[in-house]
Amino acid sequence: MKLFKDQPQGRITKEDVNKVIEELEQHNKNRQAPAKENPVRKETEEKPSVEAKPITGMRKIIAHRMHESLQSTAQLTIMRKADITPLLDLQSKLKEEKERVPGMPKLTLTDYIAKAVVLSLKNHQEMNSALIDGKIYAQNDIHLGIATSLDSGLMVPVVTNAGNLSLGQISSKIKELSQKARDGSIDNQELQGSTFTITNLGASGVEYFTPILNPPETGILGVGSMQEAVVLRDNQPITQKYLPLSLTFDHRVVDGEPASRFLDSVIKKLSNPHHLLFS
Repeated sequence: MKLFKDQPQGRITKEDVNKVIEELEQHNKNRQAPAKENPVRKETEEKPSVEAKPITGMRKIIAHRMHESLQSTAQLTIMRKADITPLLDLQSKLKEEKERVPGMPKLTLTDYIAKAVVLSLKNHQEMNSALIDGKIYAQNDIHLGIATSLDSGLMVPVVTNAGNLSLGQISSKIKELSQKARDGSIDNQELQGSTFTITNLGASGVEYFTPILNPPETGILGVGSMQEAVVLRDNQPITQKYLPLSLTFDHRVVDGEPASRFLDSVIKKLSNPHHLLFS
């Protein structure tokens, strides 16, 4: 780059020198001039649009446990739907009986699902096991966790020894624990020791999802929102009601085939519900 234009016979005049000096001085002034204040940035700094809050309390515990679960296990989710038309018909008939027989317990869909899971766990013990310190522990007792959503987060009350309880007893225990969780009177012992968990997002309209394991459990069953479908039976259109189910399991403990057999067992029990009343 040339500071001076070529002059005839290579001469540089005094005017040329003065002009270059002026240009250099102006260039330095421009570089040293402070940047104009940005009014938009100033307003943003005074009124931040993002507020940072520390993670505390129950949310901190949930965050730690969910992250730990995904980091320490090999989770896989399989999904199927259960035909619960017969179950809803049975539920409707029992509701009529309840009106005629005082004291008869009101059985919810969650109660039936819990009983179907308990019976299936008895026949598929690998889903009721835990991997701890490199060893798989097969649990003989079934302690069923029922995830309960609260304004402050999520709790999992535990129905202990659920394998020894009737459908009515499971129903009463679920209602008792859920109420305790909501009014804050639940004991820490009632939140520990689960061997399998059920979580339900049906009230939120969700169909299928990927529940996260509650370590050291091997499985967790996610329940979705009931769906309706029109199918042909004997060339006649009928309406069937289906329940979306999502089973997450630890692939370190159980392979896909035995996990799918367990889910199939749950589905068959829900589709043929009468034996749930007497098992």
